[in-house]
Amino acid sequence: MQLRGGVPRNPNIFCKQRLPDSFFTVEFCYLPNLYIYFLADVRTNAWIKQNLETTNNMATILVVDDSEHLIALLSQILIQNGYKVETAVSKKELVNHLLNLTPDLIFLDIRLSGDDGRKICRDLKANSTYKNIPIILMSADADLLETFAEYGANDMINKPFDRALILEKAAGLLKPAA
Repeated sequence: MQLRGGVPRNPNIFCKQRLPDSFFTVEFCYLPNLYIYFLADVRTNAWIKQNLETTNNMATILVVDDSEHLIALLSQILIQNGYKVETAVSKKELVNHLLNLTPDLIFLDIRLSGDDGRKICRDLKANSTYKNIPIILMSADADLLETFAEYGANDMINKPFDRALILEKAAGLLKPAA
């Protein structure tokens, strides 16, 4: 069963998703306090990464994008580097996540299926509950990112993105205040 965002909402479901235009399959299984993640090369069936246990000291990053492919790729990068990842594909899912979760960082797409991520960012920063959560806006349109600071975003990143840059920006915003 394929689920939007690649992360099963039902803890008894195992999700398998083939990444478009690639030879890789991403498989997820989410259980309380255990996030099992596999990346398999379907040409050789070789398992590349598996079984990352979450702990209370792992930073939680919420990835919000309407592209399942981008969510899978960004999640892969972040999980492989020790972050716990939650995903949302719409403003509605983002709001539902925020009712039950306070992420340490949010990656937010600007063009989000009928919503403007910049305005969502501004609304979150205006809310006293969420104003201190760092937000990185993402877009393939560099012109849309020029005014990221006006909307309260802490940073921005162009798509397609560089793995090292994603990790650098995440680490920089997750550092404890001195």
